[in-house]
Amino acid sequence: MQAAAPAVGSLSLVQPLPATELLFTLAIGGAVFRRRPNRTTWLSFPAPAAGLAPFLAAAAPSAGRTTAEQARRIPVATAVRCLVLALPGASRLVRGAPRAAVPGLASAVLFAATAALQKEMTGRFPQGPAASAAGWTPYAT
Repeated sequence: MQAAAPAVGSLSLVQPLPATELLFTLAIGGAVFRRRPNRTTWLSFPAPAAGLAPFLAAAAPSAGRTTAEQARRIPVATAVRCLVLALPGASRLVRGAPRAAVPGLASAVLFAATAALQKEMTGRFPQGPAASAAGWTPYAT
């Protein structure tokens, strides 16, 4: 479902939704393992919603394009590659608990890149399965 969702919605609307799965994972995990989340965990539940609400308001999701502009692909790919390669080294400069956030940021950038590639691939669905498979995006994803 997560891979097919970009085909029917804008990337800025669909991509943040998986962040809410943390809430469901903790609730279902608590029921399955018969352990109630502690007070800190319960208090952290509103954090993803509080972060997503202003993002979605600022992003103002709209229909947009089904595929990316050709001229933007190489600069964006270069920026993503440089950022993801630099972040592990940068994590050595951070001490304490925040140090885990730096590789987490690299992971988030890669998840966003994967979502953009999925959106590109699903944008070709109307042209048929061969058009989607013939492009480079399924293989890059």
